[in-house]
Amino acid sequence: QDAALLRQALEDAAEDTCPGPPSGGWLANISFLVDREHGEEFVAAVAALRRENPHLVLRVNGPLPPYSFVE
Repeated sequence: QDAALLRQALEDAAEDTCPGPPSGGWLANISFLVDREHGEEFVAAVAALRRENPHLVLRVNGPLPPYSFVE
């Protein structure tokens, strides 16, 4: 449920999303494609999600090359 909440809460602040490979110790591994002009909005959405769900530990890495979105 928390993984679905995470994706739903942040997908509107991103151009696209892509689930990453499952990994031990993480709730979810999701890549979000965010336009550079909207980076601050995405970070604000993450901060709001943290405030509303203090039981979640969220880590944001980036900007990174968009490897997850290329075939």
